[in-house]
Amino acid sequence: MVRIAIVDDDKAYSDALEGYILQYAGEHNVECSVVKFEDGLDFLEKNVCGHDIIFLDVEMPYKDGFKTAKKIREADSDVVIVFITNLAQYAIKGYEVEAMDYIVKPVSYARFKITFQKALSNAQRNQQERVIVTEKYGKRRLPIKTIYYIESFGHKLVYHTCSGEIETWDSMSETEQRLKEFGFSRCNNSYLVNLRFVDRVEGDLIFLQDQTLKIGRLKRKGFLDDLTQFRL
Repeated sequence: MVRIAIVDDDKAYSDALEGYILQYAGEHNVECSVVKFEDGLDFLEKNVCGHDIIFLDVEMPYKDGFKTAKKIREADSDVVIVFITNLAQYAIKGYEVEAMDYIVKPVSYARFKITFQKALSNAQRNQQERVIVTEKYGKRRLPIKTIYYIESFGHKLVYHTCSGEIETWDSMSETEQRLKEFGFSRCNNSYLVNLRFVDRVEGDLIFLQDQTLKIGRLKRKGFLDDLTQFRL
């Protein structure tokens, strides 16, 4: 499922863009959902994270597209942003927030398909490399490559990442199943480790990113097998 947001105060254009998306999805058998927002402030108040592609109008009341994009990037560094604009000269500012592309109004379906195909390709690649975690004030999409390990405290999990600790309420066993394909392995009941960050193993200790974690007796064989397989 590709989750798409359209942020545009022009309802007619927003509806037309939604129609293009659904037309493309039907023609190419792509499963997607589309949510529309009236302006940048409306979007930021309701849901910044959780989208794969965001079509973002440049000129909007309350909070314009560039200011909205900067806020989006604070929470999600990889979501695909496509600017919608009346003037192509605005598009150059998109590089400041790593926008993938821009669409100049009015746009034909043929032109839209070119941009949407590229956006879908980027979004589908990102989906394979990210995990969504639920925090106290909303959801966050974490790149797999930024997570060192996950620590369990009852039903609370703490993600130890390159940018700090993130707390969430979730099941360790379910999280382990979701992340196994990305190279994570349980070294004991409390720790789920990103194997790409393991520097070395000495006895029953794991050394990674200036941290030392203990391998549980019952988890030792499985963890070492996973580590060996990951490095083949």
